[in-house]
This record gives sequence, structure tokens and C-alpha cells, in this order.
Amino acid sequence: MIRRLPRALAVSLSLAVTAGCSGHKPCEGPKTYRESAPGPGLQVPPGLDPPEDNGLMAVPGGAVPPDALDKCMEVPPNYYAKAGEPNVEGLPVSAVVGSPVAVAEASGRGPSTRELIPGASVLTNDVAAFVTDWAALWTARDADDWLGMYRDDFVQAGFQSHADWVATQRDRFQTPARTEVPLETLEVEPLDGDRARAEFVQRFGSAPTFRSVKKELVLERQKNRWVIAQERILDVL
Repeated sequence: MIRRLPRALAVSLSLAVTAGCSGHKPCEGPKTYRESAPGPGLQVPPGLDPPEDNGLMAVPGGAVPPDALDKCMEVPPNYYAKAGEPNVEGLPVSAVVGSPVAVAEASGRGPSTRELIPGASVLTNDVAAFVTDWAALWTARDADDWLGMYRDDFVQAGFQSHADWVATQRDRFQTPARTEVPLETLEVEPLDGDRARAEFVQRFGSAPTFRSVKKELVLERQKNRWVIAQERILDVL
């Protein structure tokens, strides 16, 4: 027989059972939910039908693992690991671009087979892979490959010519710097012809002193690879 438990107790038991595999840290201070106890069963007044119980969750029996009692239920578990950091739990690596792994994968920029955003369209994942390589090469200060991701006649606003823009970028790449693009901010829109628009947040520097902008790239496919045709900053965040 499945008994209905108070909501607080059900949530408490469920979290406690699963906490041992989620990487929780110990709580600080007393937690009143640990003192929860079963309440009386649901009393149905005479003349009324009891509610359907086919949607109730059966709480597994057995004692709560001792180590689960030392876990803090208010702290969310670790769902992703950061690139380059220890990953003893075997978690998937966070989809934040700019990691050395992306640099190693940046050769051959045809349609990508990487699914960086699970469940997203082929176009979105293809553009996500392109932006991943673009940001990673920027961080690696690989001017040749990074400049190769732009059209041969690309001229950014404020520059007299493509050659002027290229010379300025090569000079800037002499100074170490870092950029990140959280892929959860990426929005991709197909345009007419073989083009697409990508909008995302680009971060510069390192936490907690990030400088961020909202950026737009218009991409064109040339010879089975994306190149940047237009680039502009939409907003300074």
C-alpha cells in the first residue's frame, strides 16, 4: 500500500537518498527539515471520494545512507565539470567555449558533427561549433587561423580597409588575453541564402572581473565552411 507523505518529508527523503552522488557540500547551521516526521494519513470526510492515488510516488524503504545526512540540500548538485579542472565524478564538461580542447578541434571547418547543445538543431550546433573555435583561437592568440574565419574582404566599422583591420588585429594578438562565450546565450537564426545570424554574450578576462558585450555575427558558408561576413556589438553589459 502506498501512503501519502507530507510534501516536506517526501522532498527531504528524496534529496537525502540522492545526495550521495551529487557532490553536495555540508550545510552550515541547523536545518529544521532534518527534524521532519511522518504526519497522520489523509482523512477523507464521510460522503466524499478519496483522491486518485495512481500518481503517487512510492518512497523507497530502508535507512538513509549515513553520508547523506552530512549533505546540504539547499546547494544544487554539480551537473557539469569545468574544462581543465579535476573531474572525479565523470561529469560532462561545461559548454563554455574558449578551452584548449576547442583549439585542438579547430582544424577543418566544414559542417560540425559536435553536439555542443543537446537537443538543438543541426544549424545551431554547427554555428555553436564555429563560435567555439572562434573564441578558442582568440584566447590562444592564433592570429592566422582566427583571421581565416573571416571573409577575405571583411572590414569592421572604424577601419579603412581589410588590410588595415588585419594589421590591427595582429598587433593586438601580441598581448595575452582571454574570451569566453557561454553557449546558453547563443541564439541562431537562418537567413536568406546560405547565411545565418548568431547572437551571444562574449566575456573578456576572468571571473569575477569579466567585461561582457552582446555580439552579433552574420555568417556565410563558403566552400563548405562558415566565414564571418559581418560583426557588431549590440550592447555593452
